[in-house]
Amino acid sequence: MKKICLFILLTLFAKSVSLAQDAWMTGFEAAKRLALAQDKMLLVVWDQSTFYPLPVLVKDNQGGQVILNNLFESDAVIDLLWEHFVLVKLDESSFLELYNGIKDKRSFSYLDKFSDDSLKIMDANGNILITTDPSGYVLDVFELIQKYALNTSFIKQELINYRNDQNFYTAFYLGSKYIDYAFYANDYIKKELLGLSNIYLEEAKARLESERLDNKEALTQRFELLEIEQELAVGKANKVLRKLKRIDASQLQGANNQLYAFLYYVSYMLENEQENALSWESKVTPVDLEKAKVIINNQ
Repeated sequence: MKKICLFILLTLFAKSVSLAQDAWMTGFEAAKRLALAQDKMLLVVWDQSTFYPLPVLVKDNQGGQVILNNLFESDAVIDLLWEHFVLVKLDESSFLELYNGIKDKRSFSYLDKFSDDSLKIMDANGNILITTDPSGYVLDVFELIQKYALNTSFIKQELINYRNDQNFYTAFYLGSKYIDYAFYANDYIKKELLGLSNIYLEEAKARLESERLDNKEALTQRFELLEIEQELAVGKANKVLRKLKRIDASQLQGANNQLYAFLYYVSYMLENEQENALSWESKVTPVDLEKAKVIINNQ
């Protein structure tokens, strides 16, 4: 990974604290736009939290590990993080407005993470990717970048659509796309991506009740199938098969039949039940068959 190995020199400790502090963006909306443009995640911290030292673990040019006393005073580490994230420091005066906007829509653990002093990894809409610290007392910079510096180009169009117009369909398609992203992601990040998926799908469910939409029954069915697809994304094929067998297929509408067939096909393939899988293959669209190949090969 580019420039993970830092050159730790004595001059590093003499870097200006003020320059390091000024390297963080302070405008949240501008930072989100930049993250969207650069296909990056946000690395977010509350302003007052930067007054407390955050020790970080880095690698020197010999491959050894070195602990620096404070991330917020290290230009070298901050420059490295800027290569992989968009860094933003939120003003304390914005806390109440931001908190009130999510307090009735998020879990307790999410709200606790949002409110605490730790670094927060967010997508370009400001939703938190992970609700537990990626490291312990000392932040491992290599681990942070390796695990959470995601390239969001795969979901870029859905992020743009949602940013431009927040409605049922933009929330729904973004939530669905995060499930696809989870299929292709490393195991250690799948659940966090599905957490983001749930944020948008829950918003879409709420909008389903309030917006005037055609064929709400088919959309409700789709939500049930997407919840099952999330189980498949984390490799729980047996659980998926049990849930699918409880669905009355005769009641499925439109494209839901295609997703239903796809879930059966992939689940049977993952369980090495080739004969059962072949019975569903003809009902899976060519696009979904290509997606299935990737999923199966990645398991």
